[in-house]
Amino acid sequence: DTISPKETLFIEKPDLWPKKNKAWNWALLYRGRNVKANILDQAFRKAVDEGLRLAQGDRLVADLKTFMRYDEKLQTWRDTGRYAVVKVHDIIRRTEQSKLDFDTPH
Repeated sequence: DTISPKETLFIEKPDLWPKKNKAWNWALLYRGRNVKANILDQAFRKAVDEGLRLAQGDRLVADLKTFMRYDEKLQTWRDTGRYAVVKVHDIIRRTEQSKLDFDTPH
């Protein structure tokens, strides 16, 4: 298994109501591909429980663990498709779209 520090993960589908003692999986976009990752950071979980607001398009700057397995035939490590967010360092909010003012003459 490998941990990539401070990766940028785009939030595709957050789970803002985690169930106690259950895996807390979010749909994220990581390097252009869709992944589901278990959020392990308990401080981040507490912040969400206390009302931290997040939305699609926001980004997490986080340490991402990629689960690997050794492929004997190819003699190399392969990505299993399982991921976990170990630590959330920062949240980058998506920018608001600019608003058009139709009442102003051109």
